[in-house]
Amino acid sequence: MEQKRILKYKWEDIYFSEGSKSLGITPIDTEVNLLMNSQRALEKSLLHNEMKVHNLTRPGIKVNHMLKVSSIIKELEKFYNNINISVYVLRNDLPEALATSKTSFVSKDNEYIIILSQHFFNYLDLDEAKSVIAHEFAHFYHNHTGVPCKLILNRFSYQKNTIEYKKFITNLKKWIICKEISADLFALQFTRSWKKVASALIKYSTAIFEDTNLLIDGFKKQFESIRDSRNSEDLKEHPLLLLRVMILHDVGKYMQKKGWDNLFQPDVYKEVQDIIDKSVYYVYPEITLDKVEGLFEAIYGLGQVVAVSDGELDESELEYLNFICSSSGILPNANIEHLSNICDQLNLNPPNRVPFEEFKRSKIDFAVEKLGSPKQKGGKIDISTIIRHLLYVAKQDNEISYNELSTIYEFAKHDNFGWNKSDVIQQIFNLGQD
Repeated sequence: MEQKRILKYKWEDIYFSEGSKSLGITPIDTEVNLLMNSQRALEKSLLHNEMKVHNLTRPGIKVNHMLKVSSIIKELEKFYNNINISVYVLRNDLPEALATSKTSFVSKDNEYIIILSQHFFNYLDLDEAKSVIAHEFAHFYHNHTGVPCKLILNRFSYQKNTIEYKKFITNLKKWIICKEISADLFALQFTRSWKKVASALIKYSTAIFEDTNLLIDGFKKQFESIRDSRNSEDLKEHPLLLLRVMILHDVGKYMQKKGWDNLFQPDVYKEVQDIIDKSVYYVYPEITLDKVEGLFEAIYGLGQVVAVSDGELDESELEYLNFICSSSGILPNANIEHLSNICDQLNLNPPNRVPFEEFKRSKIDFAVEKLGSPKQKGGKIDISTIIRHLLYVAKQDNEISYNELSTIYEFAKHDNFGWNKSDVIQQIFNLGQD
């Protein structure tokens, strides 16, 4: 039997294995492999993980023989021959579903394991149950379980202080988001019911098992309300849940019209990817780099103004600006001598602000030109991501000065953006949500 194609979010492969020279994306798989092969501590943790999985499954009940599970696994064999999955149920107060590949430390053999809480049998109908196992199966199929993401982020993310390593960690975080979207997409492809996948996702994420259809409608309204506000960065406060439900909704509705048998026709497949990008853009525009015209050029230009507005040019601020360039495929073009001269003028007694004001105005005009005008009459361009990055530049020296905040606000209140002081302050509160 021939294996069928499985729907996947295109940016997952770009960040993991393909990379993009034009967008400045270095794939993370090389660095992951180096860590896997060279870190003794990582090997110890893999052994520890094998023991942890053993301890999880030992008191668990293997349920492959249960009809609800066996029928789903049999359907999955249409996508992958001779699939070898062990499904266990553990009693847990909160709903839980996780996938892990138990790689033997001695023989290196893989065993694919799905661990579920009892809620799987007690609160999910068949289609919801299909979506849960399909989501976890996708993690095996795409080899997500072979990358110890949490371990790398917790143990190795601060070992090196180079821009390239920071970029690796950033791209790893982006890939983690993409891989969850990919797993949802296969669950959608498998069940062909966006409502059932969304319902199961909500039940397992919120532990709310009643009126999920009302919850889905509420999620859609909440997402659209935040998306269309001046603070779409607030969507980051809902770890992927609102975004994932919206992607399921939009892709599911589109495929209902086109027909699932046409999924991999080039025009349909491309449209599906574009639909996903449109939703992802509002939450994580830094992922969909080719959709973000002028965004990072604006951040880099305005970041230089923020960096000098307090009369000091810190190395940490320059490093952050260079990191932005490295992560977005743009070339750094800051004139350090000019920036230093502006700082000198600001530190005179009395300060000479003329060079700074001219520089600020030129960079604000440049950013406005790059971002363009609102597409709809009376609409506003969302600049949440830009403001967040500018605040990160400002706090590189561990404080955000009045002059830095004033500079950011002067940009934000432009007619094309229409922010008020409360909007900027809200962004300061949001800094800790990433």
